[in-house]
Amino acid sequence: MPEKATLALHDAELNTLYMVGRVKDQNPELLRYLEKKGVLPGVELTIVEKAPFNGPVAISLAGQVLSIGFAIAQDIFLIQPNQQ
Repeated sequence: MPEKATLALHDAELNTLYMVGRVKDQNPELLRYLEKKGVLPGVELTIVEKAPFNGPVAISLAGQVLSIGFAIAQDIFLIQPNQQ
């Protein structure tokens, strides 16, 4: 049985491969934005930079680097692929 996605993006470790498990948000515009950027359940990503003081988190996925704001990063939950 798969592990639940309980690790928030902003708590993830640098240079570690994760898979998006779920996005906890009811804002349709935000969900469409994340979908457009490829941040979808099942997509693998790596945390490449975390700014201090609740700053943005930079992620690498599908050959691109995206900056995700802290508030949004609190609502994106990850699993490590080896825990599926």
